[in-house]
Amino acid sequence: MDNGGIGFLLGAVPGVAFALRNMLWWVRSVAEARKMVQERGERFDVRDDISATSGLIFKALESIRASDGPAVREAKEMLLARRDKFYANHLTAIFLLGGRTLIGAFLGVLYGPLIRSLS
Repeated sequence: MDNGGIGFLLGAVPGVAFALRNMLWWVRSVAEARKMVQERGERFDVRDDISATSGLIFKALESIRASDGPAVREAKEMLLARRDKFYANHLTAIFLLGGRTLIGAFLGVLYGPLIRSLS
């Protein structure tokens, strides 16, 4: 692999790591909401998979139903309150990924021949 490719991949690491950390934070938030609901003896209808929890992220108004109990409503409202942070962190990860990959590729191409000539 050439120096530009190595720089590109090394530049992508912080953005990917930040996005994965953000996704893990969301999964933990859902687990916290589930635990809160189960402690009050109700059933939380949001499953563990991403497609079920994406309704809380992308379809906020449809996620809280009239048939939800008070604990379920509170848990969903907590998740909806954390939604903005999720969006902001993912947007940051996208900019980190895009910007750092370009900078890493540029630096790899620029300094690769210099490093090879020194060794």
